[in-house]
Amino acid sequence: MSVNFPVSSFYPKKGCKRLLEIEIKLERGVSEAKKKPLPPRLTSSLQGHPPDWKIFHKQAEALEYAKQRGSGLMTFSFEEQVPGSEGRRKYVVTHPTNMWKNHISRPPDQRCSYEVIPAESQCKLYFDLEFNKLANPMRDGSKMVETLLEACSWALEEVFNLQVRKCDVLILDATTTNKFSQHLIYQNPNIFFKDNFHVGNFVKHLMMLVKDCNIPNIDVNDQRDLFVKNDKGESVSFCDLAVYTKNRNFRLFLASKFEKKVPLLIAKTNTYLPDRTRYSTEDWPIDEAAIFSSSLITYFGNDQQLGAQEEEQLLTFGNKQLDELMPVNSSNNTTHVDLAKDPSLNGYKSSPWIEIDRFVTELIAPAGTIRQWIYFEKTETIVYHIHGNRFCSTIGREHKRNHIKYVVNLPNATYYQSCFDPDCANSRPPPQPIPPERLPWYNLLTDSTPFDIVS
Repeated sequence: MSVNFPVSSFYPKKGCKRLLEIEIKLERGVSEAKKKPLPPRLTSSLQGHPPDWKIFHKQAEALEYAKQRGSGLMTFSFEEQVPGSEGRRKYVVTHPTNMWKNHISRPPDQRCSYEVIPAESQCKLYFDLEFNKLANPMRDGSKMVETLLEACSWALEEVFNLQVRKCDVLILDATTTNKFSQHLIYQNPNIFFKDNFHVGNFVKHLMMLVKDCNIPNIDVNDQRDLFVKNDKGESVSFCDLAVYTKNRNFRLFLASKFEKKVPLLIAKTNTYLPDRTRYSTEDWPIDEAAIFSSSLITYFGNDQQLGAQEEEQLLTFGNKQLDELMPVNSSNNTTHVDLAKDPSLNGYKSSPWIEIDRFVTELIAPAGTIRQWIYFEKTETIVYHIHGNRFCSTIGREHKRNHIKYVVNLPNATYYQSCFDPDCANSRPPPQPIPPERLPWYNLLTDSTPFDIVS
């Protein structure tokens, strides 16, 4: 004889009530989750990338979370439509691979995203180039980019003894009928900087050389063409010098500015191809994905952080280097002179003080040569920038990257050797006397008797 018992008789009523509450909470959670925009499903393993996708309203909080969490996480920003306003910017902390999956899944007009370049973060050399085409009808943007690439190659070799090719530079374009706009991101691993503050100083130095037409082997008119008229009719560099500030937001590949619908695409003149040894096929399976990873300013490929040996090779260009290499207007109360008004007070190879040139040349022989000299009128000082010899007396050996200089004080007939390494900035060797026989004109001045005043 069989007897059927209802299933509910095996569970107490209290248990059924608890299960019902759990079910209601789950349904409510699913409903709430559907209302929020989430990235595509992210998979991870113990060795894989972290699946973090954390959104913040404040940039400082996002940067702090990324710093504390580590694991290759980066901070990105995005703009979203807000009823009754122009848009609102939020911040997301995630791994670059996760950001790419979310980025490419969005409709093109909703890819209003940026990389946040944290202060003191290792980064690539990058440029933001733009000008108003209507205000500069005679300017050829493509030719201007070629001129800048050539000038930058010269400066990298002169300052850091590094060579770079055009195929090492990723060129992205968002040009319209009214505005020329391109991004240049250098991919050569030897050209990674300590942070974008040092990048900015190097770029300022480069553009000052261009402004004074001091880049050799480049036509003077081509150098002048790198300065354009802005909307106010003022002459400005077509290289935006404001993109090297603290925690700068830099537009992502395929992204548009809010409601502009002009994405940043691969330029027709681009010859760079991603290095698959650095940007793996597993993480970046298609060409667009590899370009995205290459376009990130603070991402270096498979390993987010550089090794200790690579960190030692990071390029630096501090304020002291900028101050000594880039002359500024005398109105800034410095000892520098305005080279545009007095071009005789700077130059290359030979200066008006031939005897001192020969003396310095012998000090740096046989490999070294005088690359540039600058005369500071107020202090009557000549600074010689040296190429081919990087031996620094402060450390007793050659610097790996930084160049050296010789500083000559004319009134005292003394000299000392220094360098452009920030670690040596506070160490200055005592001045040495220049041998009298090397300065015959100086001896005549010191030995002569004063003239009688004729009334």
